[in-house]
Amino acid sequence: MDQGWAAVIAGVTGLVGAVSGAAVGGAAAVRGARSAAQTAAQEQHQQWVRQERRLAYGQVLAAYTAYTAAVDEEQRLLSRGTTPEVEARLSTLHGLRASCASLMLLAPSRVQDASLRLQQAIGRFDEAHADYGAAVCSGMAAEEIAEARAVMAAVRDTIADTYFDFQEACQGDLL
Repeated sequence: MDQGWAAVIAGVTGLVGAVSGAAVGGAAAVRGARSAAQTAAQEQHQQWVRQERRLAYGQVLAAYTAYTAAVDEEQRLLSRGTTPEVEARLSTLHGLRASCASLMLLAPSRVQDASLRLQQAIGRFDEAHADYGAAVCSGMAAEEIAEARAVMAAVRDTIADTYFDFQEACQGDLL
């Protein structure tokens, strides 16, 4: 009988060990699966944020291109002595500002700062451009027109610098 009890005890011990091992292994598998799911969810969220940032940065670049095209058209008309319609330029300026504002939701601070500097430079340029247009259209003296053009040209150079800084900040974020 002692051998019988020994076999039963050994069997029960083996069963308890097997069940315990299965429980511990199952718990570890569940923890591993949760961890993998959390990691996958974080990676998916990061990919979504990157994609949204890329789209937002692209919108700013497209709006900048539209604004500069409108300014160039006004410049062309002014050089011919024609009074331009300013609505296209102002509309694209508002679109550019709206695109830059949307970056405040998603972009890191480096891109936000570069966007703000770009907006400020464009604001200064737009004022100088409007002053130049007013000088040309109002028939001011050639000297005053030349001075307004020089101010506008100097400010336009700062736009190029801030635009490239913005592009660099965007690339640094995305790459």
